[in-house]
Amino acid sequence: MCLKKIKGTWTVYAKRFLPVLFLLFVACAGSTPQSEPPPEAPEGPVTIRFGTVSESFLKEIQELAIQYESDHPDVTIEMYPHFSQEEVVSVETLRQETDCFERFGVIRPGHELSSVMALQPFLDRDAELSEDSFFDAALDVYQVDGALVGLPAAIEPKLLAYDKRLFDQAGLDYPQQGWTLDEFRNAAVGLPTQSADGQSVYGFVPDLTQTGMLIDFMLLNGVEIFAYQDSPAQARFNHPDVIEAFEWYIDLIRQPGVGPNFVGELSLDHSEQFDQRHELTLTGRAGMWTLGRDPFYVFGSPKMAHVGAVPFPKGINGKELIERTRGYHISAETDVAQPCWEWIKFLTANETLTEFLIPARIDAAEAELVKFSDGPELAKARLEVVRNMESGVGKPYDFFGDWLYVSIGFLDIALVDVMSNGVPAEEALQTAQQEFSDYRSCIIENDLLESTDPIQIFENCIPNPDHPFLFWEPAVLRAPRE
Repeated sequence: MCLKKIKGTWTVYAKRFLPVLFLLFVACAGSTPQSEPPPEAPEGPVTIRFGTVSESFLKEIQELAIQYESDHPDVTIEMYPHFSQEEVVSVETLRQETDCFERFGVIRPGHELSSVMALQPFLDRDAELSEDSFFDAALDVYQVDGALVGLPAAIEPKLLAYDKRLFDQAGLDYPQQGWTLDEFRNAAVGLPTQSADGQSVYGFVPDLTQTGMLIDFMLLNGVEIFAYQDSPAQARFNHPDVIEAFEWYIDLIRQPGVGPNFVGELSLDHSEQFDQRHELTLTGRAGMWTLGRDPFYVFGSPKMAHVGAVPFPKGINGKELIERTRGYHISAETDVAQPCWEWIKFLTANETLTEFLIPARIDAAEAELVKFSDGPELAKARLEVVRNMESGVGKPYDFFGDWLYVSIGFLDIALVDVMSNGVPAEEALQTAQQEFSDYRSCIIENDLLESTDPIQIFENCIPNPDHPFLFWEPAVLRAPRE
């Protein structure tokens, strides 16, 4: 599938599978990016084919391209946006059809590195830019196998909101950045479990179901959910360290008063679940909750003075959760590498605080702080998190991507089996491992390893319409298996 070239116009594409747009990856040959010294800029007029995968940022980038062309009359920027209703653009496609490109998530080791250039040589010889120009955590995300494979554009830390009144009532200190998993657990268990009028109060309330937080806490427990050294990747669902992290999470959410573990909610659609949980946060019945993109949380307003924001606890490996990242990459073998470098460097300097993303460049973040639409308190909280974060772990490069993305549903089902049906964790994960192995074999047999169409993958290798595949049927979740 070819990218659609446009220039100077705003094209609207239908949105479908939005979380997938920035999380899916596709495998390609090779394991290391090109690391030779960057080629000199070609003489004469230059045309840069620039790929974008973000509909919401396209208009802004187009306007920046007009500005850049005005300041660099020998450079022409041609936009190659990709917002398909049917599939998600792969790194290999971007390499073939563009000179440099924007992308959510990062390049995954062992799969996509040959499609991009290593950027450290460009950075080393740049008089205007250095590692110190970026937040440490943002730059760290784009270091793969010791190579800088992208320039970070923006970063979104994963945050928790907390009710200061409930912490005060329990005599607990407010959480601070760098707090541990044990401190998080102690707070979730130690907060009040009942309001003054006798209603239940919960220590921790995720946006949706408890299954939605399973992977985050497994990552914080430092486990590798997949073995990427296998080709294709193999699940480690039944590995002892995965079982231990799985049981840690189950033990947490089973604690009295920690969270609304409604098994019955699996019969509801996600909008109803969100409304139920949102109501708990608005009525003072949640001690901590996941801070999503919710316009009702206007930090800094008098009505929200009792609400604070803090990052998720630091993982046992010292890393903190990152919700998502955006970055810029230079395609391998392009003959306009140096002009691409100058262009993407310009873009990083002009990042804005949009859609909860913090510019990865320190000067851009500081300059844009006052414009952030959330209100100054939350903007400052997010900026402080990123400023103090040394190393991050994000779902995009840990497990999400193409056929692996779909397979997370097996872990969702295992959690429901444990919570609903009393199945031992080890047994549920062994079942999940076997189901994954069968699914993996189907993927291989049907030549779907490089498919970027999740529906095609789902329909071919999870054909049973009665399979309770929770993650992939958000509108009408299936009941737990009998």
